[in-house]
Amino acid sequence: MQEDILNENPTATIAVHVIWFSVLGGDQRSEIRTELVDDPRAMHNWDDDREISAFFGDHAEELGLPSSGQLWDAYLLFAPGATWEDTPNPLVAWGAPVVNEKERLLTELNGLLASAP
Repeated sequence: MQEDILNENPTATIAVHVIWFSVLGGDQRSEIRTELVDDPRAMHNWDDDREISAFFGDHAEELGLPSSGQLWDAYLLFAPGATWEDTPNPLVAWGAPVVNEKERLLTELNGLLASAP
């Protein structure tokens, strides 16, 4: 994310929201690694109650996501001008786990950046 997207597109209008929460036994707020995505366009948030993951799990069908109840280790890519009414739209692409979907994310993002005014 940092090298291939943010560093390669230093002037692109990109907002990155990194949501951290406990999934595995040792996951703790004090252990988050903000240096993995260290850019002023990135916001890191800790979600104690997994509310964001549950929200996307609850709205999976509307968004075209897998309905597993929780969403984690995933990226969601929204188009410029996306709005959030009941759900955020339009969702352009998603993938999980992030590390396995890097090439797809890059392709989708580069397409959005190329079409931006």
